[in-house]
Amino acid sequence: MILNAQKKIYVGESGTSYRLSLGLLAGRKCTTEISGKPALAKRPVEDLISCLENTGSIFYKNSEGFYKIDATNSGNVYCTLNASKSSQFASAMLFYYSFFKSACFGIDSMVSEKYMDITVKTLEDFGINIKRENNNFIIDGYLKSKMTFI
Repeated sequence: MILNAQKKIYVGESGTSYRLSLGLLAGRKCTTEISGKPALAKRPVEDLISCLENTGSIFYKNSEGFYKIDATNSGNVYCTLNASKSSQFASAMLFYYSFFKSACFGIDSMVSEKYMDITVKTLEDFGINIKRENNNFIIDGYLKSKMTFI
């Protein structure tokens, strides 16, 4: 777990911040409550949350529709993600799995390959190797020692 991790994060209207934060927070094994503008709570995140729950993270939905995440028991567990509603789900999972020395997860459908290319390039800039074999993404690297922004 990160020292000085934020207990609450406000993401405003940013779906990108919301979705990517879920993967980053889970990868860092944080316990954090996320909030934002009411309209954002109506946008889809359930497929991403389902995949992160399969890895051991626990989510609590509050009355405003946002989630508190408890990822203290998250782990390197294979899951298959449905990213048909947002490629940001897949990017969040790439960030999540990049906190493990090696990992693999699957995607059964995705909205934008180009969006994934941007995320892969960003992680490669941090020294993470990502290989795609059919619907599986294989991550080789260790982001934990290289990032301290959450």
